[in-house]
Amino acid sequence: MTIEDGAGHIFKWQFRDKLKEWCKDNRFRTISDVSIGLKMKEKEIKTIRAEPGLEFRKEKDGNIIDKRWRAWEGIKWKK
Repeated sequence: MTIEDGAGHIFKWQFRDKLKEWCKDNRFRTISDVSIGLKMKEKEIKTIRAEPGLEFRKEKDGNIIDKRWRAWEGIKWKK
């Protein structure tokens, strides 16, 4: 699902949603956000605030809203 990558990051909401879907598909209980956070801390994966890509940015009155979202740093999706 993920691999370590010093330059990579995954937004927390994306990680949670994919993990929840994987758990459901494989008949596992879902994992709480707190449990995910504790496991990431145990693996020394840190939280950052990252800018979303253009596909996630919203426009308001013709201006793009720049917002930073919480993300797990040092991991990326396997391809």
